[in-house]
Amino acid sequence: MSFLIHTTRQAVAARAYNSMWIVDCAYCPSAQQVQRFQSGFECGYCYAASDVIWPAEETVYSIERLLLMRPLPLNRNWMPGETLTDLVRENAEHGIFEPLKALAEITGPGVTLLNVGDDNIRVDRLPATRQREFKAVDS
Repeated sequence: MSFLIHTTRQAVAARAYNSMWIVDCAYCPSAQQVQRFQSGFECGYCYAASDVIWPAEETVYSIERLLLMRPLPLNRNWMPGETLTDLVRENAEHGIFEPLKALAEITGPGVTLLNVGDDNIRVDRLPATRQREFKAVDS
């Protein structure tokens, strides 16, 4: 029997999956749920330790805001490299903003309800979502 011992810590990027934050192990095909802004983790399968890389804090909250507009948790996914503009486009393609047309008619022309850059939400006058946070790791 042999054992592989990892002597270096790899850095892995957090990603959103099914309305939770996860990281993929740098050494094996396992993935694990993490708390928002958790700095490191130990793989539950191969026990390798890794550091977790997060987007900027404002970007993380913006990602969550846009993903929580989606009614089904299984559609709340984000990969490093995707921009907030990408998420807004996906939301629009799947009809997320259709129910908000009535709100746009009430506010009148020229009122910006949502303005998103690549890494932050500049204007958000949309109604709040029912679920306010991603799933937390059970203690």
